[in-house]
Amino acid sequence: MLNKKEKLLTLLNSILESSQYQSEIEDMLEILEIPKCHIINEFLYYNLDVLHYNGNEIYESLGNRVVLYIHNLIQGSWHQERQNVTLEFIKQVQPRKMVDVGFGVPSRYVKKLVLEEKKSLLTFIDLYDAAFVFAEVLLNFWQKDWNKYIEFRKMDINSKFSVGFYDLYLFQDIVEHAYDQAGFLAEQVHCSYPDAFFLISLPIGPILPYHYISWGSDEEALQWLDNLGLQIKLKKSVYINPNVDLFAEQLSSKFHDLYALCIKK
Repeated sequence: MLNKKEKLLTLLNSILESSQYQSEIEDMLEILEIPKCHIINEFLYYNLDVLHYNGNEIYESLGNRVVLYIHNLIQGSWHQERQNVTLEFIKQVQPRKMVDVGFGVPSRYVKKLVLEEKKSLLTFIDLYDAAFVFAEVLLNFWQKDWNKYIEFRKMDINSKFSVGFYDLYLFQDIVEHAYDQAGFLAEQVHCSYPDAFFLISLPIGPILPYHYISWGSDEEALQWLDNLGLQIKLKKSVYINPNVDLFAEQLSSKFHDLYALCIKK
């Protein structure tokens, strides 16, 4: 039987050595001046023990952004299903302008809806410079004129400022990283168009050391959103795949993300 570290390396190599992604990732690492061994260490650090690091400083690392992108590519993973749900829900709204707050790395909806179909203008917001450095490199691989459709804005979600006016706000696994989660989200709802949509994902299950809030059930999370002035239009639970999402091995098997597409009341 393989131990957890060996399983993780097998998953990582399924991407690093794949005919589909190997060349792209090697070229990105060369541009970013990151050795492959560093990515291996970052991948293991991020996945071996999710309970051993505190705070959000891990996301300052450029290597971590590469790891987040690799997660999005692993077949059958929670990250792949999350991307599918995001794409499905955004299509329901068909926004002209949208903002992705704490975006992590560009994901499937960016490639499909923004760059290929050119249906939306997108603003990426993040606190860490590493997010924008990696995003620029990846977007250049996807489409050279990406900056016609996408802009970057640096912002701290703890500043309590409104991000501005958009048709759709994406808050994917970001609200729980704010010190004042209700205050931050309430400010965005208040300072938005009357018919604005909000696509929000919330972790359901035990609280993690680098989160400041948790919800014990879908019902609790949905009530929390309702209290902040949001009406639920669509919802879907995305569960981890225990065979692939090894980062969640220490968590409850019921741990999952609740995706909610909401409209301002």
